[in-house]
Amino acid sequence: MTAREKCSEKFIGLILALALFCLASTVSAATYYVSTTGSDGNDGLTPATAWQTITHAVATVPAGTAATPNVISAAAGTYDNTTNGETFPITFANAHVHLSGAGSASTFINAQDLADALHINATGVTISGFTFQNASDADAIVLTEGGFTITN
Repeated sequence: MTAREKCSEKFIGLILALALFCLASTVSAATYYVSTTGSDGNDGLTPATAWQTITHAVATVPAGTAATPNVISAAAGTYDNTTNGETFPITFANAHVHLSGAGSASTFINAQDLADALHINATGVTISGFTFQNASDADAIVLTEGGFTITN
């Protein structure tokens, strides 16, 4: 084998190793599920094994990244203390987590006049697809970090 062939083999090997490294370092966001009929004893990894409370989900789901936020998908229903055991305020402490409801006409966070509905203590939090009801004071959503998004 000539020196040129050996150099070409090493170069191809280096390119393949670099490609494998790039593929291995590509991380995709994880999706977790919540349903008022779920159980916080479940793993939350499928709709059939959904957690019951958003409170449990936001405490359990790890931080994502700006490029790959982790997602909590909440099924339609009313999330409150009486119906499914929510604890208020629901507190986001992990960055880059997206909470997505099934739609504001069918997915409700009802604080039942107990407290604030949400505390957002992390950056990159996105909340969409919910209607908030019955928070006990004027600041139903308390924000201590920037970089959040709330949409209908």
